[in-house]
Amino acid sequence: MCSSDLDRAPEVNSVFPCLPRAAIAPLAEWCFFWEWEPTRDQVRWMTSWDTTDRDIDRFAAGVRHLLAR
Repeated sequence: MCSSDLDRAPEVNSVFPCLPRAAIAPLAEWCFFWEWEPTRDQVRWMTSWDTTDRDIDRFAAGVRHLLAR
């Protein structure tokens, strides 16, 4: 398990959050991402360089919605 939601600061266009295990499969049905370190429930979320603030807001809202279940 990760010691925090983000155990390292974003360096480029990626973040490596740890998620509740039960949330990973429903999130993967909604959007593509890699399970980065499955033993720690850590995933890798990437953006492209043309990702807009609106894209990020929509993604964050979707993640919040699925995590609130």
